[in-house]
Amino acid sequence: SGANLIDANIYGANMPSTDRFYASPWGFAHIRSDMIRIGCQYHSVEAWRGFSDSDVARMAGGALQWWRFHRDIVLFIADHCEETK
Repeated sequence: SGANLIDANIYGANMPSTDRFYASPWGFAHIRSDMIRIGCQYHSVEAWRGFSDSDVARMAGGALQWWRFHRDIVLFIADHCEETK
């Protein structure tokens, strides 16, 4: 908790093939086929798909601008992760 992983080199780390990571202003977005965590927000992929602009704007300062730019990329990654076991 509270670790700052910005600029961290995770090359060669032992991580399950079901998990993917994507940089965000709040550290790494942790993306799986069923769940996405961005900063302290941890929700199902379907919830992220359904969030309105006002939902995202209430999550954090700058969240809406970031989400509008990266939404399709993050959801694409989630759609192409292997199913969790």
